[in-house]
Amino acid sequence: MNKSKQNKLLSNLFLGSAMLVLVSIVGCETYSYTSPQEYLDNELKLLNKFYSQIIDTVDNDIERTWLEKSTAESLDTIDHRQTTGMLLFHTKIGEGDSIKLYKRVGYRYTAYVVGAYTDTVEVDGETIVNDLTGMFYSSSNEYANAPMFYNAYPITDSNSAYGTGVPLGVNEAILNMRYGGECRVVVPSSLNSNVGYTTYIYDLRVTYLEN
Repeated sequence: MNKSKQNKLLSNLFLGSAMLVLVSIVGCETYSYTSPQEYLDNELKLLNKFYSQIIDTVDNDIERTWLEKSTAESLDTIDHRQTTGMLLFHTKIGEGDSIKLYKRVGYRYTAYVVGAYTDTVEVDGETIVNDLTGMFYSSSNEYANAPMFYNAYPITDSNSAYGTGVPLGVNEAILNMRYGGECRVVVPSSLNSNVGYTTYIYDLRVTYLEN
């Protein structure tokens, strides 16, 4: 290879390397990192918006939020939002035995996720866009051949509870129930192994207890 061609080849290699470095630098400058704490903060912000969203009106046109309506219609409320994060509404107090630690429990569930959506309406020829929150169906074992079985663990024994495949918030809720009881429980992702940094709401029924 003559010297002219060699210099041209080296020049092309240099330009190619320079372009690669430039692309890498630009890529680094435009890269955006979201920390786990930011995801948790955004989840909590959405959940609080869900709690405070107006659901309906009662006598004298008094507006009720989702949280106010759920509290008013429950038989009892257990609010652990400042500790574990769980919020439970008893919809039926079971008349059977209470849950015993390390004993086998069977339960039916229907799960929902708390999410955001946009609602567009026409009012007097004007388009109004509202950013709202809601509960969206996720899964259920209500009509499965058998309920979900697991051994109940103390709230403090999170590793063992997690090993059962049952969300920690569901285990905590069931520890506050009796056989035949029903409840609705709000389970933030911190009580559900941070799955998608999404809050789940479960409707639970305890249908089996080991003696």
